[in-house]
Amino acid sequence: MGGELDWQPGDFSTDAVWREDGSLLLTPRCALAPSPARLTDTLLHWAAAAPDRTMVAQRDARGEWRHVSYGEALARVRRLAAGLTRLELSAERPLLILSGNGIEHLLLGLAAMYIGVPFCPVSPAYSQASSDLGKLREVVELLTPGAVAATKPRVLAAVTSRKTSGLAPAAPASPPSPAPRSMRSTREGETRTNSAVAPAPTRPMAAP
Repeated sequence: MGGELDWQPGDFSTDAVWREDGSLLLTPRCALAPSPARLTDTLLHWAAAAPDRTMVAQRDARGEWRHVSYGEALARVRRLAAGLTRLELSAERPLLILSGNGIEHLLLGLAAMYIGVPFCPVSPAYSQASSDLGKLREVVELLTPGAVAATKPRVLAAVTSRKTSGLAPAAPASPPSPAPRSMRSTREGETRTNSAVAPAPTRPMAAP
């Protein structure tokens, strides 16, 4: 048994107001404690205060724990962010991430936040070959993403297939467009592919 937590819950009392548009506005009755303006501020803080402390861990295919420290996470987020700046992303052209939960997904999302670019996680099940990709098409038409990222090559391959030719560009004859790029991060001589990222065109997805 571990020691007792040095924490006591605060007052969660709130006032609730239902608005005419159906939204619910909750206002705490007690003043909130100071908090970082941005989620990435917390990453910057702990990367400086405890760079070797584990930020996130995940089991790999062999069942072994894979750890990423705060210092390593910040370094990789900055490298990923530098790559994202070359993709001309914006509020009108956000990043779409086709991935389940995982370390790469987390770091890529933090990288988007680090440079102030909106991103939207989408279940990779929407890109399965057995589906008609209707839900994925609807998501893309709504978001108009500037780039699509997938942590598994087969998912990106499904996205760039003919059935979703409007989502990510196929390889034209001439002049050639940039092929889907792999964003990589290196640590202590190791190179790991985090995500394959393909630029997305402005046109909506074509009908199947």
